[in-house]
Amino acid sequence: MAASSQYLCRACVRGILMPPRLLLPTYSAWSQQKRHKTLVMERVIPLPPGKDGGLPGRDEVNELHKILRPVGWTYYPNEMECILTDFVEGLGIRGDLVKVKRSVFHEELYPALLAVYASPENIAEFEEERKAKGIEKLESRLGVFARMAMKELNHLQLEVPMNTDQEWTLDKTHVQVAFRLQNSTGTGGGEQNHNNSSGHSEDSNSQPTLSLSDMKTILEDTRTYSDTSDTKRVLMCARNFVRTANDVKTLASLIYNKCLEDSSLAKRGSEICNSLTSIEVGAVQFRSCLLSLVQGDYKARDDLIKDDPSRFNGFTAFLCEIFAVMRTSTNEVFKPLVSPIFDCFNTILGPEQEEGEDNPQEFEINEDACENMAMQLQSVGRLLEEHGDDKLTHLMDRIRTCIINSRSPARVRCCLLEVVEAYARGWDSASNHTAQFYCDTAVDIISGLIL
Repeated sequence: MAASSQYLCRACVRGILMPPRLLLPTYSAWSQQKRHKTLVMERVIPLPPGKDGGLPGRDEVNELHKILRPVGWTYYPNEMECILTDFVEGLGIRGDLVKVKRSVFHEELYPALLAVYASPENIAEFEEERKAKGIEKLESRLGVFARMAMKELNHLQLEVPMNTDQEWTLDKTHVQVAFRLQNSTGTGGGEQNHNNSSGHSEDSNSQPTLSLSDMKTILEDTRTYSDTSDTKRVLMCARNFVRTANDVKTLASLIYNKCLEDSSLAKRGSEICNSLTSIEVGAVQFRSCLLSLVQGDYKARDDLIKDDPSRFNGFTAFLCEIFAVMRTSTNEVFKPLVSPIFDCFNTILGPEQEEGEDNPQEFEINEDACENMAMQLQSVGRLLEEHGDDKLTHLMDRIRTCIINSRSPARVRCCLLEVVEAYARGWDSASNHTAQFYCDTAVDIISGLIL
């Protein structure tokens, strides 16, 4: 009875720890395969024909027929075509035949029932569905943003000025002028909107300006930070939002605070920030505003880890990700970020013990912060070793000390041991057996089976 309850506890905790997509059997099977090519083999001695053209019997096959020789490798392409079964941000709508990365299809779209294989049967089925709904082929060839624009125009009331004294025919130039006037004066045509647009007469022909609330809605939406979203879309929206130097600062603050709220958004958020580095108004650059925010939290890191550990974890993750993604104008890493990253890691491990100190200061390592540090080190450890070898050596010495120290919690020692092992293998990816070992050990620790 005790053994069965112990197994049930471990299974429940493991289910809580795993991300939802890992619980899907399709994703599990795909992640275990991860093959990008297939070796084609052929028999050296072909099988003899059986009765009525079928397979031969067992008595007609001997060991010589089991000898195989390689023919060649069949490589899978990096991208594949699939049919969307629902609207996917940045890809298309239901019935669209799109081309995506194989990993995106197998790990994101297919397990979530958002796409199916582009087989002839599925293509014919969705084509019949389009015909039944009366969707024209022209609309199916349009991009996702074009269809979104068509949907928006269906609810738009556009006033086209006309001359009642002369006969004339409506053409596209009249519609363009009407859009231009509506962009400048607004739908109400009030005096305030006209005055606001007079300062931006040079941009009267450009796309409509996004408001602050619109930009907040886009950047606070978690789907913006998914792997399937396009960073070019965020860049386009940002260019339509930024008009002043304060807008650049606001844009950097919105993305930065969103990434710090959830450390899992740090990787995609850093890629979005990297795509926005070209935005600047006068002497105010987006990259400078972003680094100023990072510098402010870096100076307050000691108070941040005490008062708001979750935000500190998000800050550490974001700091490591922008170090891994962003590059200077000469395509070099931001070397000034190396020292702050190591300082944050040392802050997690606590104050360093002085030599000859008999009574070391009591310090409890935050388990979540330690786990986050282990993840980031496995991600950017190779870069840190290239540009801060001495600092990394000192950090590894402190990590070994914390492992040997019996006062460290079991979860902390497990995370730090995983870092040491990653450091020993040169920051290469761990094998499936090693990853499964640390996952099972973490489950046992959280469930209370290991103290």
